[in-house]
Amino acid sequence: MISHGGRLGFTERQPQLCFFNNVVIMAWFNLFKKAEDATRGIAGEIPADPEGQYQLGFRYASGRGVTKDVVTAYKWLTIAAAHGHEQAIELKNMLSERMTPDQIHEGERRATAHVPVREAAY
Repeated sequence: MISHGGRLGFTERQPQLCFFNNVVIMAWFNLFKKAEDATRGIAGEIPADPEGQYQLGFRYASGRGVTKDVVTAYKWLTIAAAHGHEQAIELKNMLSERMTPDQIHEGERRATAHVPVREAAY
């Protein structure tokens, strides 16, 4: 090792930098994972709660983390709105202003065909 007057050179600091980078990467991964889990139920099932349904609708409406799809967004927002989720009602109304009648009809058809996830009875 070459002495630098008590300071570490790059090669001596490299393991510390790698550790720091790994910590930062894991922190970002955990934040993304928590956001993803908010839109899913237990074991990757479709969300059964209005907030999860709204979040999924919001993601499809904005294209965040998924391919933007206004019909699928409308479906999830309709389901959440049916449970009284205020933000879902507002976003669904705003979204419907930019959709064709056929798209709205398809979104409503999909929402009607949706069967919510239920907890297993023991």
